[in-house]
Amino acid sequence: LPNFVCVLFVGVILSNTLAFTGFYTVFERAVSVLGNVSLSLFLAMALMSLRLWELASLALPMLAILAVQTLVMALYAIFVTYRVMGKNYDAAVLAAGHCGFGMGATPTAIANMQAITDRFGPSHVAF
Repeated sequence: LPNFVCVLFVGVILSNTLAFTGFYTVFERAVSVLGNVSLSLFLAMALMSLRLWELASLALPMLAILAVQTLVMALYAIFVTYRVMGKNYDAAVLAAGHCGFGMGATPTAIANMQAITDRFGPSHVAF
């Protein structure tokens, strides 16, 4: 396991234990704002570090792979994920997250889910 997984696990235990005992209350709005800022910074740094000129010769094969991956992921999210998760708003948010995850990165999944919930309202099941 990567080192950060242990830290995440400890954070989950602390957060749930402190919330259960009532010893400390977590300010959900502050956590949400910090999470959004961190995600935005991560995505900006990841995109700025790309050296696109080194990938010029692979442009056509990459576009073909991306097109097929996008199509397959969208179809899978519509016909499998959305239906299995219950065909409701929460299922739509989960399907959007599944699309982002299927496109290769968890931050993309979180960004997709946040875009949906920012526009149409929160989903407590999906988050």
